[in-house]
Amino acid sequence: MIIFATGVQPRTEFLDKVVNLDKDYVKVDAYMNTTDPKIYAAGDVCSYPYIKTGERINHGHWVTAQQQGAIAALNMLEEQVKLLINNNLIENII
Repeated sequence: MIIFATGVQPRTEFLDKVVNLDKDYVKVDAYMNTTDPKIYAAGDVCSYPYIKTGERINHGHWVTAQQQGAIAALNMLEEQVKLLINNNLIENII
């Protein structure tokens, strides 16, 4: 399954009974995996744990979406790659 979202308000209502949501965002772990082990999410559609605090965030930046997409793809191939984001970028946006 591939889920795309554009903009800042993802339309995830249809996933309500499939995966856990955080507000309107799909909850993922540091491996971009949802609560369903066969479903990954990346980009504007998901919230993920901030590396410094563990707090769930989403900042909708295209660079992060690219990184998350690549990490999700690698983890679908069972590579076990963890999301490590440029913290300075996030702190400047938040």
